[in-house]
Amino acid sequence: MFARFSVSSLSSVLDALSPDKHKVINDFGLGSLLLFQKCYVPNKFIKWVAQLVKYKSADVVADRKVVSLTKEYVHLVLGLPMGDKVFPSDSADGKSIVLPMFDKQSIPAVTFFPTEL
Repeated sequence: MFARFSVSSLSSVLDALSPDKHKVINDFGLGSLLLFQKCYVPNKFIKWVAQLVKYKSADVVADRKVVSLTKEYVHLVLGLPMGDKVFPSDSADGKSIVLPMFDKQSIPAVTFFPTEL
């Protein structure tokens, strides 16, 4: 189950990150996520875009035009690395990699981040 996480919350989390936490994120190849800038996106627009995503084919389809959600496109749009380092698809394996980077044994509640980082 996903916790509700707003743009404001994400912005607060990023603003509160220490230089050490920035380094961990950068070292894991996700530094472009630190470039997030707070903006307003209407919920109707988000829902419209979400309806265009065909998750089985990993495509976004609108007006018979297709954008494939491949690692190459994600790299081009978000600046995320494309390399040999594969993030595990099993969430338990992913947690075992990421949590130690933040000196955590389990995922803290979302409310932890804005005040504790």
